[in-house]
Amino acid sequence: MQREFGERRNYSEIRRRIREHILIADSGYFSTENLYYLFKNKINALIMPKILAEAHNNELRREEGYEEKRKDSSKKDFERVKNGYICPFGRFMRLIQIKMVKHRKPHKDDGLPDNCKTKKYIFETYSCKGCPNIDNCKHKRLVIHISELIYQMTEKFLDKRCNIHYPARFSRTEGINGFLKGDNGVLKLIGTTETAVNNGIQLRNTIYNLTRLINLKDTAY
Repeated sequence: MQREFGERRNYSEIRRRIREHILIADSGYFSTENLYYLFKNKINALIMPKILAEAHNNELRREEGYEEKRKDSSKKDFERVKNGYICPFGRFMRLIQIKMVKHRKPHKDDGLPDNCKTKKYIFETYSCKGCPNIDNCKHKRLVIHISELIYQMTEKFLDKRCNIHYPARFSRTEGINGFLKGDNGVLKLIGTTETAVNNGIQLRNTIYNLTRLINLKDTAY
């Protein structure tokens, strides 16, 4: 390439292309520390929030007939949606206030940037008109303790324009805990030993990547 076209010296286009790309990761990477690193380095990213991953996994368990994994929390029945929550009776709850949390000294938030500190996000039901439980309802108000970075990433992930990129994040298959994750779904491996499972992963990865290579042939210049 250099012999034919010469050495490239204009790197502004490369930097622009890098800024246009988006880093996509699953919920295992969802933490305030990781989100702050992305924020500080101005990296465009999309990471699945843990609260949405838990809801998605429980949905898959229901479809397969397995018991859901439920946390002992009064907030577990609230569904997180764009710009708020859905209460257990199906009413939308909007964000009305954000408050700083006062901690006793010392605290883990001490010395952290403001967008990493835990805050109170207060949601209230937008309208309870017509709800049969309006007189005895205990779900009109919801308080969540999270950082600003976590709230913003959750909102970003719930944006349909961003969310469409998440299912396409796999460039190849990935073997995890006896399952094979890929862009076409999750396959349970049938090996009875660790060696058999690892061999199955390697074989399927090889087949997948060879097929992908053949499909890409003559498509890049």
